[in-house]
Amino acid sequence: MMERAKIRFSVKETADGVLWICAEPLDKELPILRGGNLGFDLRPGATIEQASEIARFMDQNIRRLTYSA
Repeated sequence: MMERAKIRFSVKETADGVLWICAEPLDKELPILRGGNLGFDLRPGATIEQASEIARFMDQNIRRLTYSA
């Protein structure tokens, strides 16, 4: 089984201030996520500017999110 979705990356922040990058499906939901989110926690001390730069880079260079089993 293989599932793919176009995605965009956005910067989020947890309640305790940790920045993370969220992979948000654009064209369809991936059943494996079941309405949840997939994300990447950034290193402690990362700034919002750094997080935004990372998200922009990922948007420009990653086309789709793929799940295979």
